[in-house]
Amino acid sequence: MTPLLSIVTVTYDDNEGLASTVHSIASQINFDPSEVEMLIIDGANQPSARSIAGRSGILTRYVGERDAGVYDAMNKGTYRAHGKYVHYLNSGDFLRKSDSLSMILNVLRDRRPTWLVVGALHLFGGMRDPVVIQNQPHIWLRHALGQQPHCHQATIFDRSALIKIGAYDLDAGIVADYDLILRFGLLDTPASLPDVLIGYEGGGVSAAASRDLPKLLAEVRERRLYPGSAWWRKADRAYSFYQRVRLTLLSRRDRLMGVWRA
Repeated sequence: MTPLLSIVTVTYDDNEGLASTVHSIASQINFDPSEVEMLIIDGANQPSARSIAGRSGILTRYVGERDAGVYDAMNKGTYRAHGKYVHYLNSGDFLRKSDSLSMILNVLRDRRPTWLVVGALHLFGGMRDPVVIQNQPHIWLRHALGQQPHCHQATIFDRSALIKIGAYDLDAGIVADYDLILRFGLLDTPASLPDVLIGYEGGGVSAAASRDLPKLLAEVRERRLYPGSAWWRKADRAYSFYQRVRLTLLSRRDRLMGVWRA
């Protein structure tokens, strides 16, 4: 039986995070295990990770081999998956509710969307208080302008559509997830499930490089939306410069507030 959903989990030397992710799947209730498969893509190829992989309670396939980074590993999972839909839930991320998986499967089965956006909690790597990501309702223009954050952990994609548009573009670097959702938004409006079903670890490379994000997003927009328009390119560069200045000022304000509160 072809599974309805493939959960792709990328890990690299993070057994604790992988165990947390696998446990959250093993704790799910009220779903048919035959509808789900899990692929663990381990760039470190550790025997201990292979051992953890078998604890999910669903069909799990383990791939241990070197990769060119997280998005390359996620693409490997995409092309090796068998499910109609793909959900990227990487090492350390988890399903927050015991019926998160059941709720996701019900929407996929009943509505057959091109893609689905669910509620997610950003944990910021434990560096600050968690925040619910304001990713709903999805407004494509706000996402395109970098004003509506999304994360792949809270997004489930139709695998055929994903492959057709080329999956994650490695040339986009740390904003490859922004680029992918930008392209999916041009295909169709996503189905929405507002319940906060996903815990997103965060605190990674893109968070550390947050001041550079406006420039990187502008580069993606130029390439995807108006590659031959000098006018739009100049306007977008001005907008991204404004965003970078704004982020710098907000960061300085937050640091000063932290010193004042201390």
